[in-house]
Amino acid sequence: MSVSSVKSRSAAAELSERVSLEARLLQAQKMESIGLMAGSIAHDVNNILHVIVGFGSLSLSKMNEDDPLRDNLNHIIAAAGR
Repeated sequence: MSVSSVKSRSAAAELSERVSLEARLLQAQKMESIGLMAGSIAHDVNNILHVIVGFGSLSLSKMNEDDPLRDNLNHIIAAAGR
């Protein structure tokens, strides 16, 4: 085996390892982006649910005890609070 052959194989191995590392880095960056996006969406949904629970509770406090819609409103509040 010649010196140039060994160098060539070594360079090919280094290039292969570099390509593999770059692919892993790209995948990690994609996963980080997806995680940030999912966190942002979850935050937005949580804000909406808080509004539903808040207005539902306010509506309940203003309803008569015998109001037929009271049960429906309790179901809405319970579902939004999960």
